[in-house]
Amino acid sequence: MNVVVVIFKKIFGYSNNKCTQLMLTVHHEGRAVVWSGERERAEGYCVKIQVAGLQCTIEEAA
Repeated sequence: MNVVVVIFKKIFGYSNNKCTQLMLTVHHEGRAVVWSGERERAEGYCVKIQVAGLQCTIEEAA
């Protein structure tokens, strides 16, 4: 679980607390919204997350 926190910190530059909260959301709920914004940037983040060994999907906001 610490690996996920480190990956989120490296990719997004979030604080340790935010990364830990996101990791716990993924752990308990199976997924979390880790970033929201323009599609091109989301696709870049998604690739980085996948290269780091985590699963990632992009969904359109409701």
